[in-house]
Amino acid sequence: MITYSLQAEKIRNEYLSEIRRYVGASRGADAEEVLQDVEDHIEGELQDCDQPVSSEQLQAVLDKLGSPQQLIPAEDMSW
Repeated sequence: MITYSLQAEKIRNEYLSEIRRYVGASRGADAEEVLQDVEDHIEGELQDCDQPVSSEQLQAVLDKLGSPQQLIPAEDMSW
């Protein structure tokens, strides 16, 4: 299990909350599945880092993942 600095935990929670909002507005995506995939990816990328993971280390992984809006195609959005 990954442990995060306080700032990294805040960034992680905000990122996952934003994903929840976008996935929740999509017509076809399974929110729990998408969230689990993202969390697994983040943990996989950070597993070899010193603990607690810093906000800089986490942000580098999130930058590679891209913004939560990119995870759901625009045509799948309900708005």
